[in-house]
Amino acid sequence: EVAVVTGDFDDFDTVLKETGIGGAHEVDGQTGAELLQFLHNPDEMSGYDAIFFAGGHLEDGIFYSLDGSADADVEIVLANLKDYVQNGGVLFASDWSYDVIEETWPSQIDFLGDGSQDSAQVGEPALYECDINNNNLADELGNEQVKMDLDLDAWPVVDSVADEVKVILASDVTWRQGMDTDVEKSSPILVEFESGKGKVVFTPFRMSANLDGQRLKVVQ
Repeated sequence: EVAVVTGDFDDFDTVLKETGIGGAHEVDGQTGAELLQFLHNPDEMSGYDAIFFAGGHLEDGIFYSLDGSADADVEIVLANLKDYVQNGGVLFASDWSYDVIEETWPSQIDFLGDGSQDSAQVGEPALYECDINNNNLADELGNEQVKMDLDLDAWPVVDSVADEVKVILASDVTWRQGMDTDVEKSSPILVEFESGKGKVVFTPFRMSANLDGQRLKVVQ
């Protein structure tokens, strides 16, 4: 049983079909009232083995407050997400949903930028050659590298991760701020970490943009 918070970018209906998971419960990520109602209900959340966050859903007033003021709704959401994973749930976030992880588990993944909202969204779109740091995945693909499509005009770049975070894919990536470009060496492209009985997974790429060839095997 899985729930999907819908957004503008990733298409988890297609992704889940390709991975053999059907009947996902959709939460409208574009409607703040519906999203808050779901994330304010730990009993409902606990009914799902995994919650997927597709990039491009509402964030202000849900995962953070843009004006920096204390927000009771935000505090409840972050506490419920932590408890959900702590108690055995799996949280999966892709592309622009990185704020969910950055706000809830700030010490686990360090994103490029100054920490302000959306400041990490500077990655240049390209087909990136990624090193595979997982033996089972490398054996499945029969290769130690795989090309992943990061197709958004600006996607969140990971700078570094905590020691306990597993980096499954990493690549040298190009990022741009204004007219300036630079390369982030060995930037994590697929990561996971455990928290209590559960797990958090993050990819800066859209899963639905990688559903062919060896990329599909990575998604699966």
